[in-house]
Amino acid sequence: MQDLTQYYNPGDGIYYEGTQLWWSDVTAGWPDNIVAHGQVFTYNDPSVTTGMTKIGFLGTATNGPSCGNVIITYTDNSTSSSQICFSDWTLNGSKQYMLANDQYFYGEPTRNKNNGTTNAVPAYIFYTEVPVTAGETLKSVQLPTSVTAGQIHIFSFAPGKGSYNTNVGMTNDSDSHRFANLDGGHYSYSANAMQKAGMVPVTLPMSTPGYDNYLNSLAFNGAEFYWDQNGSVFTDNAIASGQTLSLDNPTPDEDAGSIPVNPMADATDLAFLGTATGGGSVGTGTIIYSDGFQQTFTLGFSDWCATTVGYGNSITLTMPYRSWHPDSYQPSLLSRYTIDSRQNGNTGYTAKNNWWSDAYLFDGI
Repeated sequence: MQDLTQYYNPGDGIYYEGTQLWWSDVTAGWPDNIVAHGQVFTYNDPSVTTGMTKIGFLGTATNGPSCGNVIITYTDNSTSSSQICFSDWTLNGSKQYMLANDQYFYGEPTRNKNNGTTNAVPAYIFYTEVPVTAGETLKSVQLPTSVTAGQIHIFSFAPGKGSYNTNVGMTNDSDSHRFANLDGGHYSYSANAMQKAGMVPVTLPMSTPGYDNYLNSLAFNGAEFYWDQNGSVFTDNAIASGQTLSLDNPTPDEDAGSIPVNPMADATDLAFLGTATGGGSVGTGTIIYSDGFQQTFTLGFSDWCATTVGYGNSITLTMPYRSWHPDSYQPSLLSRYTIDSRQNGNTGYTAKNNWWSDAYLFDGI
């Protein structure tokens, strides 16, 4: 791969999906990754591992995709085993999709050859994670002793917190659609069609001075929604599965690893921008107020291809086509593709949402 120092310097800390990772502290040309073969790494400082809920990995596979089992040992000597899988570093010469449990982390349009030239094949590094047993404290991590194909290369791994359960739900028409998978069939919204329907790209300052957020914005029914401009590769929506979303972040921050939520003083409604796939989806959420009071509510979304809507939804955007691999879009498969809005009375401090099937949340306010 080409020089990554335009993005990451040796030894840089990388906060990603609730995990504090570290980039290899070596210069180009020196060993910078681990080929998984049963190595064991021990944690000696409980303050680093106590309360952690997962282990996040930056890696890729060669001659993959490739899977293997990670064994986690805890301080009481109990263990758990989880499978990690990495997509092939070139997506098999741009012929395959990214695996469903992987997330795009970094990509280059070319890769280096050992004769000092480059090869016009895009190459990637991915992120994936495995769970830590609740209530346990990490003692050690053993990388896979064997893999299903090729080799797994680990660039960094670390314990972390949070469950984001996200995917890539929208792509630009001119970009590759190999990373998108809103519905499990590798379909996604077209960002171009969404802009024509009323979505507005905006730039807002980040909490870090000198850096900006590149977001999408949509005003509807008195609510202002924001979500990431994802470059067709980064996650932009959360698959509702019990996540807790804090409303205490007035500046949407694309590096915060969570859905940007825009609170409003004296608000009377909690609004959601989202959709469902595989049919309509409904579930129960909980609003937790700053004084500790809790209120449950029912929230549902219509299917993204529905011709009529239910669950009290309002259609906020309607698009005539959606994107699909291989690097193309389908202009007439179904009549329309919608993002729905749903409002519930009484805003609180935190919303915890538990859906019974696949519902996708782009923003909440």
